[in-house]
Amino acid sequence: MIYLSGTWSTELLELTTGADPIGVVVTPAHRTPRWYIENAHRAWGADNGCFAHPERFDLQDYIEWLDGLKWHGMTCLFATAPDVVGDARATWERSAPVFEKIRALRLPAALVAQDGFDEGKVDWDAFDTLFLGGTTAWKERHSEPACRTAKRHGKWLHMGRVNSARRMAIARRLGCASCDGNFLAFGPRRNLPRLRQMLENSDRQTDMFAIVPEPRPDVVQEYGRGDEMKAIEVLKRLEWTNWACPICGASKVGSGRIGTPSHIHRHGCEMAIAIGAQMEAQPQAVERAA
Repeated sequence: MIYLSGTWSTELLELTTGADPIGVVVTPAHRTPRWYIENAHRAWGADNGCFAHPERFDLQDYIEWLDGLKWHGMTCLFATAPDVVGDARATWERSAPVFEKIRALRLPAALVAQDGFDEGKVDWDAFDTLFLGGTTAWKERHSEPACRTAKRHGKWLHMGRVNSARRMAIARRLGCASCDGNFLAFGPRRNLPRLRQMLENSDRQTDMFAIVPEPRPDVVQEYGRGDEMKAIEVLKRLEWTNWACPICGASKVGSGRIGTPSHIHRHGCEMAIAIGAQMEAQPQAVERAA
């Protein structure tokens, strides 16, 4: 599980290491997100800010803000399209025209799932990440069909507002590969060890919608958009220590979808990390198939 902190500081940057699966989630309201992303070299996500300040959202300003972050797209897990809190239908109508604008920046576009989400009434090919928003009740009790369908379509699954071990356990059970929250907002020095323990515990849990493909001994394959992708070419062997992803620092390959030697550690970007069955179980840098 990758945790994206909604708050960051030089102190947090000094306290965390490359082995910590801890990144940041940024919004247009943050003053210096680019500085932190450039210095941290960790996973990050872009949130539109509609939950906290829906009245302030301006699409043109948001796209221009994302444009300033696009050069760090390799470590980006998602950039959310605008949503309407608590209204799935209105969210789809608002988000659908924006996905291509986000993808044009070479960033993975995210749909924020809200109360009333109907997995049969969205175009799953139009976006890359399903972000579990909505009310607490919907997210915890009624989001399973959305999660199951998202996994079947090979989408990155993320849960917002995770600030407790209980919520993180729910996110992991639903198959989320990442989550965000403000657990480190107050006392990062004191709370960081607690967060590390929460993340370690969550990785021991079972993903109820885990995709377990049959290993292919001759090729490395990607599960990124639903069906099996074409075989992809291995570019070079990585020097890998402690099995930590060099992109986000996650301590286990797969980050929530571990289970086969052919699985790719996706980041919604041009490059990904994989282990080949006939490659001496060593991590490889691979390029996406067209």
